[in-house]
Amino acid sequence: MTKKRGRPVTHLPIIDKDTGKIYRTYTDAAIDIGGDRANVYRVAIGIQTHHKGHTFEYIENELRARGKQGV
Repeated sequence: MTKKRGRPVTHLPIIDKDTGKIYRTYTDAAIDIGGDRANVYRVAIGIQTHHKGHTFEYIENELRARGKQGV
């Protein structure tokens, strides 16, 4: 078994609010939508509103928002 290259993931998982899919990394999300990892990150932290028609948010933020709605 080969060791994964690069730094370990240190951020929370992200959710695509349009499809409901959950991604462990920005790269996974970017590959799935055919976009760019940096732009997925920019949407998740709030600099951009969307990328390739998708809106991303950290899971923790999504859970907080649902808790406020009482769902």
